[in-house]
Amino acid sequence: MRIPTSFIALSILLLGMLFTSCGTFTEEVWINADGSGRYAMDYDASESLAMLEMLGDMGGDEKDNPTDESVETTEDPEEVMKKALSREKFDTSFNLMSVMPDSVKQIISSKKELRKTFTDRGKSISDQGLDSLQNAFDLLGNLDFAMRMDKAESILGFGMTINFDEVASIANTFKSMTSLKSLEGEEGGAQAQAGGMADKMGNRSTFEMVGKNKLIVRQAPAAKMDELLGAAGDSSEDMDAEQMEGMLEMMGLGSYEVKVHVPGIIKSVEGATYVKENDNTVVFTVDYLNAMKGGDLMEAEITFKPKKKMKITVPK
Repeated sequence: MRIPTSFIALSILLLGMLFTSCGTFTEEVWINADGSGRYAMDYDASESLAMLEMLGDMGGDEKDNPTDESVETTEDPEEVMKKALSREKFDTSFNLMSVMPDSVKQIISSKKELRKTFTDRGKSISDQGLDSLQNAFDLLGNLDFAMRMDKAESILGFGMTINFDEVASIANTFKSMTSLKSLEGEEGGAQAQAGGMADKMGNRSTFEMVGKNKLIVRQAPAAKMDELLGAAGDSSEDMDAEQMEGMLEMMGLGSYEVKVHVPGIIKSVEGATYVKENDNTVVFTVDYLNAMKGGDLMEAEITFKPKKKMKITVPK
């Protein structure tokens, strides 16, 4: 039995559709006094909407273009995307584990059944690998995926939200998405190519709490520029590094903002250029493109004085 990973495939498919589109990428993290909190990644692709309407089959009869704001999720990510883009307006979010069939959850919970999914494909997996996959599924229970579109208002975007008990879980959750791809089997074509590029362009922000009053924020690229060109496959035959840089800039990945909310009054910020938005919020501009070209990586250290009134920073 093939275990569906619709969330991952859908994310990859959408990213692939936006490879030549303009967008704005942002990250934001809220950290509570007990170390828990919320992480959000947002991609505003509103400038791409007109292009997608021309390239995709987004028209049709009125009966094929419902205006309700809900979008059903299925196991086929292309079908999800096609149905979503046929609508005039929607704003939806879902958690992968909440929509996964009980039969699949039973396989995931059993190492014997999970191993069988690999054996049936002529593959093997170690006990450590099984543990890693089961842990990955547990982490995805804290991750939600969102999509929004309003053609009348020219709005298109998607994002991910991670609710965590400790800030280190952010990076581990993104790693879990990569490990789950082993369950998808051998995929070919544009989706596999988009997936390879998504891996190279994926989020690599990490956050580390040191004691109760210090947060370290690091940003490192998943790959160098030549590796990204290699992951592009056939589509990179007529694309050089300069053209790839231009594409990344259009996608909003050349540089972007990382906004951090800490549970106290910020006393100092070292190691990176920043803007202090208020007493407990600081904004960094990450030069991701420079890092991909071999430049300096960002590592910032935020020191703050804990405050009881900021015990909980996560917005409702």
